[in-house]
Amino acid sequence: MEILARFERASGQKVNLAKSSVFFSTNTRADVRQHLCNTLQIEEASEDCMYLGLPDMMKRSKVATLGFLKDKVRRRTKSWDGKLINQGGKEVLVKSVIQSLPTYAMSVFLLPLEITKDVERWLAFH
Repeated sequence: MEILARFERASGQKVNLAKSSVFFSTNTRADVRQHLCNTLQIEEASEDCMYLGLPDMMKRSKVATLGFLKDKVRRRTKSWDGKLINQGGKEVLVKSVIQSLPTYAMSVFLLPLEITKDVERWLAFH
């Protein structure tokens, strides 16, 4: 708690413990985890935690972890299926809406080639 208090004094920011969670290495003993969580009064982060729309932890397979990007693109384009949109309109939608979906993720992570190719294939089909 002293370290967090020092951070608050140095940065001028306040740590919101209600919105905080803690990650542990896989080799951290359960009793140590529990003691730290109780002391800080925060929860242990789960494997599927998201922050700003991106996963907090990267699993072994980046394709599995970042696969939600493909699903986002598919869901967004599927909503256009029943609408009468000409080719030019679809191109505008793709450029303005779909291409922006993975932009933030690409600024944080290097996307696997498999994901980018799948998204490109999907967009070429629609």
